Amino acid sequence: MIPTPVSRYRWTYHHLKFSCVRFNLLTAHKELKKTKKKKIRLLDVGCGPFPKSGLYVNDYKIERTLIDPIADKYHSLLFENNVNIYSQKIINCEAENVKQQFGDNLFEIIYSKNALDHTYNPIQAISNFIDLLTEDGAIILEHYINEGQYTNYYGLHQWNFHIENGHFYISSQGRHIVQNINTLFPIVDIDSYYEENKIINIIRKL
Repeated sequence: MIPTPVSRYRWTYHHLKFSCVRFNLLTAHKELKKTKKKKIRLLDVGCGPFPKSGLYVNDYKIERTLIDPIADKYHSLLFENNVNIYSQKIINCEAENVKQQFGDNLFEIIYSKNALDHTYNPIQAISNFIDLLTEDGAIILEHYINEGQYTNYYGLHQWNFHIENGHFYISSQGRHIVQNINTLFPIVDIDSYYEENKIINIIRKL
């Protein structure tokens, strides 16, 4: 039986109820410095019940927006288990629909960890992120390398994120879809690298 996102959440709750994973602060701080702003609007995409984007960075005021496609279920489960995550509401929204939800040029930082490879169309999601990004902003993506292949395309894991010849690629099972993200979006610069078992992508407008 393929686990639903909610059953996966229940596993996460029991294992992470006393911890809150933070995103790569060194990477984020480097990108924040480039914006030369003290107030940063941050969008955390696919944040889950325990948002990974953190709350505070020295010298910056972070105005954080949290979205997840099953936000309502997470709120119900958090309430049932008497867990209060910073008293911040998670907005119910799919990554493919963020442009319709928020508009253009709104966020200095758009962050997604281990979420886009669970979406129906991660390429459309990235296209939306680029439109939402301010001219001096950055998209920070952190995912497991070839997660679909590693899990044998089990459940939500239908996409592979990997690097070929220095370029960021997204592919599906059997490589029926293979997309070079660098060439698809020539209006951005994409810095991609591996960090242990993860692929990190930093995307900036040219």
